[in-house]
Amino acid sequence: MNFESCAVTMNKSYTLLCSFLVVLSSLAGCLANTENASTEQQFDESRITDLENLLEQKNEEISGLKVLTIEYRTDLSNTDLSNIDLSDTDLSHSNLSSVNFSNTNLSYSDLTEADLSFANLNNTRLIGANLVGVRTFEVYNCETAILPSSWFCRSGILVGPTVNLSGANLSGLGLSDMNFHNGNFSGTNFSQATLSGGHFYSANLQGSDLSYAHLDSAYLNSAFLHNANLQNSNLRYAQMFGADLTGSDFTNAILTETDLRNTTMTGVIWSNTTCPDGTNSDENGGTCENNIIEPDHVDWD
Repeated sequence: MNFESCAVTMNKSYTLLCSFLVVLSSLAGCLANTENASTEQQFDESRITDLENLLEQKNEEISGLKVLTIEYRTDLSNTDLSNIDLSDTDLSHSNLSSVNFSNTNLSYSDLTEADLSFANLNNTRLIGANLVGVRTFEVYNCETAILPSSWFCRSGILVGPTVNLSGANLSGLGLSDMNFHNGNFSGTNFSQATLSGGHFYSANLQGSDLSYAHLDSAYLNSAFLHNANLQNSNLRYAQMFGADLTGSDFTNAILTETDLRNTTMTGVIWSNTTCPDGTNSDENGGTCENNIIEPDHVDWD
């Protein structure tokens, strides 16, 4: 090969090499741009996620403030409102704890979801008052109060339909034949209480302690008993048709002729439990789910 041919070949090789380097440079630039775009996209997505989480947190805080605003719309706690005519007054969602209502007329007043804890109800007139969701734990002198029909005073507690006694300690009290239907008793301590014949239709008893309680002939139809403690309880002849018993503990409980039809029994604990048909859960594969009967005594009153 002569010098000229060699030079031409070298020029062609150089040209190809330069072209190849240009292509590689372009590809590197594209890859860099792609990586930068990907990084920016990830950063944007992370910021969006952070903003969404922050918005959710703020919405929860706003909801909490709204709840507090509703619950404590009016704060009259520790005030003296004795000997006053407050009939037809709207006191709903009010904090009335430790208020002195002695000889006060609260007839036809609206006490929806009000807190009456530790209030003095000596000779208080409550005829026709709206007591939906009212909190009535440890009120004073309620024995002398004039109450709406279906409401009763027992051991310093106003008891009636839709009452809110969540978290209250009612251990060992005698509350037979009381009207608790649609009430809120989540986390309430009923251990060793006498609740025979009590009306708990559609009541919220989630997480309540009903251990050693006397619930014989009680009405618990459609009640919500998630994770309730019913160990050693007496539920003989009780009606629990349609109740939600998810996660409840019936260890050593007596359920002889109890109406458990149409109940939800997911995760129920059966241990040495007397089943509705009189057999023992330990002899039935550790459950009473296959030993449900339609009791002859069922009374829908």
